Order: sequence, then structure tokens, then C-alpha cells
Amino acid sequence: MLKIEHLMNRNTATKDLKIVYLEVDVSLKKQEKRPPVDMYVLLDVSKSMEGNGKLEQAKSAIMHIFDVMEPYDRLNVISFSRQANLLGENMNSLDRDGFYDAVMRNLKASGNTMLSRALTMTLSVMKEKSKETKSIKKVVLISDGKPTEKNNTLKDFIYYVYSRFSPFASFLCIGIGADYNEELLRGMSEVTGGSWMHISGDEDVAHKVENEIKDLMNDSLYPVKMNFLPSKGVSIEEVYTQKPYISNLDYFKKKKSAWGYNFILPSTGGEREISCLFKLKVDSEMEGPMRLAGLTVFDYENKEYKDSISIEIVKNDSGEDNPRVRESFTIAEMMYSASKNLDNKEKMDEIKKKTMIILEKKPEIREEHGEELGKIMTAVQMAETGEMDSEEKKKTKIILTKQTSEQHDTM
Repeated sequence: MLKIEHLMNRNTATKDLKIVYLEVDVSLKKQEKRPPVDMYVLLDVSKSMEGNGKLEQAKSAIMHIFDVMEPYDRLNVISFSRQANLLGENMNSLDRDGFYDAVMRNLKASGNTMLSRALTMTLSVMKEKSKETKSIKKVVLISDGKPTEKNNTLKDFIYYVYSRFSPFASFLCIGIGADYNEELLRGMSEVTGGSWMHISGDEDVAHKVENEIKDLMNDSLYPVKMNFLPSKGVSIEEVYTQKPYISNLDYFKKKKSAWGYNFILPSTGGEREISCLFKLKVDSEMEGPMRLAGLTVFDYENKEYKDSISIEIVKNDSGEDNPRVRESFTIAEMMYSASKNLDNKEKMDEIKKKTMIILEKKPEIREEHGEELGKIMTAVQMAETGEMDSEEKKKTKIILTKQTSEQHDTM
């Protein structure tokens, strides 16, 4: 059962004021038992995964995925290098040891990295299996994120994942090795409402992977699909999901389909509420009531809930401003900017100044967004030392873009 509420920073727009901030809150009724999950693990076995124990860490990650599955979950494994191969399908936890001995143990790294072939095969297998079951679909990509395809850019991959997968599946991307391509793996996870993590080498792979997979499974309790269709004359400038993930429209601002933007909203664990924050630009010259957008939300059983968002277009500014929506958007925007600009001293100084103003002069915002502000200041302080190595930067970015351990415990 879903409940949709929306709130704008103002109920009017004028010719001089065309930016509107919108918050859409989706509340979910807790399910007694999460639905089954079909997991599709894409394992990179290309030449770049050779050496430094990268492929062995990737194999270990898959074995630990088996350990957290429920009897009704199913695991499918697709390897890819020059070609994509379905190594195992419809497996459960009882298949773990046999699969390792028969398939995984002797798997070697070789060849080019043809990620597009793995994604295409995954879609094909998913469509076939969707005829058999209504389970939730999750994709786990384990790779160093270094495709060798000349015809596909990084943005091509991310947009492909957004356009083909986001309507029904979210990604957990596991970066392997110190030199993994963060931008690619992070991008694919963000545009599908998923998450990303990094395995660098000398760490507890079991603990790290199992925790992430448990969270991925728990998200399956509350998967929510949102379609946001702006009206003519309205455009989305930016959008963020708060608590825990943050995303924006960098990769597909100009590629909106005729059917609007599709988002998979992440679970918020014990909070049972998801907030989606929009910055909209209104280009209409009309006056009077105007429909800004149509909103359709689907729960995990594909039940449909609809809403319509409207505003009054006026000659003179007579509407009252509600700063809370705009401030929530600003906090999310600052977190995302901090995660992207740890190496940019000028940007981080700017973020620090904004954060300090809020901390010193706006107690109501400090109280509501204390956790997020704390993360921002931690990132600022680490960036100020100038001594962050690449591993510390990656950990800091992940902290800024996902939930805290306290939230994990509530799931």
C-alpha cells in the first residue's frame, strides 16, 4: 500500500519567478515478508581482472552472495569478456559449493571487456524469466569497470542502463581493485536507484559483501517505481532522492523519452518513506492554473497510484514561499556536490561556507538535517587536510551517497 504526498516551495509562478522546488514523499506499508528476488550477477573475467587478486576477490564476492539468500531467492551468474556466457541459472544457496567446484574454481581472466554483451544477455534472460515469476529483479555488476568497446562511451553505458533497466531493476555495482572506474559503476547504480561499493584488496570481503547484499535484499521489501511526466513547458533541472541515495540527471537531461522520466526509488529501511526532490523550470507564458506534471507510482506488485501536480501562473507574485522544500533540495545538492568535488578546493570552500551558515544561523535546518550536514562537514574536513589518498576519497564519497550504519541496523 502506497501513499503519495507532494509539497512545493510555492503555489504560484510568475514571469519573473519560474523555478519551482517540489518534494514528493512516498510512504509504504511494511510487508510481512519480502517478495522473492531474482539476482543477476555480471562477473567481469576480462584481461584487466587478472593480477592483484582481483578475479579471486570477485569470485569470493559471489560465494558470499549465496550465503545471504533465502530459499525462495534465485541467483543467475553471467560472465563476460569477449563474449557473455550464462554460467548458472535459477540457483539457490544449496547450489553454492557445487557451482564453485564445477564452474568458478578454474575460471580465468582473459580477453577484452565487452560489457554491452553482458547487459544485452542479462536483459534477454530477465525477459524470459519474467514470464515464469513476478519476483523482484536485482543486478549485481562485479568489475573493475574498464570496457574496451570503442563505439560506446561511459555515458552511453549509463544511459543504456537507465533506459533499459531502471523501469524494473536496480544495480549494485561492486568495484574491484584500486584502479576501478568509479564514475561508470557509480553512475549505473545511481540511475537505477541502486548502490555501489568498493573492494580494494586487504579487507574483509565476506563482511562487506554480505552487508551490502542484505541491504539489497531488504530494499526488495519496498521497491517503488516512479514515472514523472512533465507537462509541455516544464523541464526538470535536477532531481535528488534523499535518505539514503542521491542522484541527478547529468546523463540524460536532454534524452527524456516521450513517456517521461523513470526512477526506481531506494528503500529507506525503517523509515518507510522515500523523498524525491525536484527542481523544475516553468517556461509557460499562460496565466491561471497549470498542470506541472503527472506522477505515476507503482509498488512491488505493480499496483498503480496516480497524482497530478499543478501550480497557479500569475502576473504578480502573490504566493507565499515555503523554504523547507527548497532547503531540503539544497542539502541534497550540497551532498552530491561534495561527493563529486573532493579534489576541487574552490568548490569545497564554497560548500563549507554554506554549511557553516546553516549550522550557525538556521537551527531548524540543523535539527532536521543534522545527519546530512555532519557528513558534509566530515568530507570538507578530510578534503582540507590535502592528504586524502584515493582509497580515502572513495570511502568518503560512498559515505556521502548512502545510508549510515544506524539505518542499516533498522532494516
